[in-house]
Amino acid sequence: MNPPLHPDLLGLLASCRAAPADDTPRLVLADFLDEHADAAGLPSAADARARAELIRVQVELARPTLDAGHAAGLRAREGRLLAAHAAGWLGVLPRRLHELAHPPFGFGRAGGGVVSPPRPFEFNPLGGVGWRFARGLLTVGLRPTDLGDPELGAWFASPRAVWTEEAAVELSGPGALERLKVPDALRPYLGREVRPATLG
Repeated sequence: MNPPLHPDLLGLLASCRAAPADDTPRLVLADFLDEHADAAGLPSAADARARAELIRVQVELARPTLDAGHAAGLRAREGRLLAAHAAGWLGVLPRRLHELAHPPFGFGRAGGGVVSPPRPFEFNPLGGVGWRFARGLLTVGLRPTDLGDPELGAWFASPRAVWTEEAAVELSGPGALERLKVPDALRPYLGREVRPATLG
């Protein structure tokens, strides 16, 4: 079992969420992870350094003045980092989001009849159904029906969720916001994306 996450780490992550367009809190977070790799409360010092490197690589990739040659090298580093670490950083989240987006269909769900199997899950460390890493932190896209899922609720209550910058919920209009029931564990990360009902 890992030690608790360092309080300064939690504060730096909150600073990143509070200023999502600003690279400075993220780069300060990366410096902290490098300087306190052994005491951050992460599974290992190597894990802390990998997160720091991902933040720096993705911040650099997000810059509009980046030349194509440098971008290619950064994309390769990003791919190596995510291939090595994303599954551990995310746990069950990608699989569960995939399952919620691709439920079995047919006549058998209510009992009896033929059910087509769901689309098989294949983990892509660069991003998948409803999730991606951007500038070192996680963005999760949810539907209102996903919010009551116990497995997702447990994930958002776990230490893995602190790396979430935002959980965006697609809503079909302002009335949908009033009906939204948000689990307490999800509230620190909640954002919303309101779409017109014709697109929902």
